[in-house]
Amino acid sequence: MEIKSAFPEKFKEYMVFVKRWKEKPIEENIRNVQRFINRLEEKKINEIETIQFRDILEYQIYLSQQKAGATSRNPGGLLAASTVQHNISSIKNFFKFTNSYYDLGISATRIELPKVAKPKVNFMSHEEIVWILNYIEEHTLRYDIKIRNLLIIKTAFITWMRKEEILNLKFSDIREGSNEVQIIGKWDKVRTVFFSDSLKKDIENYRKLRQNPRKRSKRAPQKPKHDWGYVFVCHSDPYYGQHLSETSIHNLATEFKKPFKEKFGHWFSLHSFRHGFATEAIKAGTQIALLKELLGHSDISTTMRYVHLNNQDLLKARCSIPKV
Repeated sequence: MEIKSAFPEKFKEYMVFVKRWKEKPIEENIRNVQRFINRLEEKKINEIETIQFRDILEYQIYLSQQKAGATSRNPGGLLAASTVQHNISSIKNFFKFTNSYYDLGISATRIELPKVAKPKVNFMSHEEIVWILNYIEEHTLRYDIKIRNLLIIKTAFITWMRKEEILNLKFSDIREGSNEVQIIGKWDKVRTVFFSDSLKKDIENYRKLRQNPRKRSKRAPQKPKHDWGYVFVCHSDPYYGQHLSETSIHNLATEFKKPFKEKFGHWFSLHSFRHGFATEAIKAGTQIALLKELLGHSDISTTMRYVHLNNQDLLKARCSIPKV
């Protein structure tokens, strides 16, 4: 059976109607499998029955050798192990589909996902959070951008929201008289986060600032060209009022990453706020199932990382008690 007769239309139907997946994971799986199929076509493999287990192993090795640009976390500049794992996971899903629909292809149970080292869990201490807020206060020249950036940091450590969740937050999501806010999280999963009264007040003050040209910087455009109701927007021409990009968030953190590392000896990201407050919640006795929902984790094993970290802290504390 030709691969193109099953991919992508039939595979997409399987993910939509059988697996009930959302749009983003479906698109990711199709992209990843398409790259694998392109590689097979280079080897003149066009039939599902002719795909061998070694073809997947060779493709995994091929991916592991691909350049992706050097970073602080990946100095070698190769594709991250997690990226390779995601690609192989998509291929495994494709063969689950061919096994169940056509009783063809490699048994999906034979395909093992490559191991990925668990990332180190960094979290923000109270001292570090205060340092970041003070740094933004002292080093951001434009008043309107300063207020926005301070509010992004406050939102991150008060709500535990992910970066993309913060960027997609709209004023219409925040209801008057309620501290509960419905957001669309990872994989389009709807969940509830909680905003403090002070955070809601700060967001409303920021909204008024954007609406009042006299209170904004003289360098800021007087009227937004775009306004789709997002809380955090670009403040510079020609994009004033437009949805703030992930690059902008990255640039915000880059401004003080180096002095932060010089002072505290480690890197951080917006995700560090989630780690910090999850760890504190565990220490305060929050149940794992509840914490899983608050953080929006799809798998409780992700939440369990914080339990392991807390146990290590308890062990260190116990070992530090003087013997009597």
